[in-house]
Amino acid sequence: MSLLLMLAFFIPLQNQAPGQCSLSGTVVDSITSEPLNKVNLRLEPPNSQAMHVSVTTSDAEGRFALVNLEPGSYRLRGNRNGYLETSYGARRPDSDGSPVRIEAGQSLNGLNFKLTPAGSAPNSLNAAIFVPYTASDPAASVARKAPCSRP
Repeated sequence: MSLLLMLAFFIPLQNQAPGQCSLSGTVVDSITSEPLNKVNLRLEPPNSQAMHVSVTTSDAEGRFALVNLEPGSYRLRGNRNGYLETSYGARRPDSDGSPVRIEAGQSLNGLNFKLTPAGSAPNSLNAAIFVPYTASDPAASVARKAPCSRP
């Protein structure tokens, strides 16, 4: 019985190289929370000079996985047509987001990566609504500030 117990612990360790890590999760639309397929994901060291990059694409249910990673701190970035390129954990598409830290042998699962649709991100510019000029109301062709919504 003890031999069987020892084998049960030894066999799973053979599948993963010592110190290798993995991470997985789901990519969703930040507004609807619907899973997104065909999202290109890039795991990069925070040092922009570093050359090592791991890439993957989300499946039909928005799931992704990156395996055989070295331990360390990374930035996870995602992009897809119709969405803004975003870093994992970012509150705004143009920010760096949260670094992903994985320790030796760790499998980090259940990341929830949110992408923002391209037309829905507020920016710092004041939007203006232009009402076209009509001959009956010349004062109607003025620009009016539109309210700027923030998440």
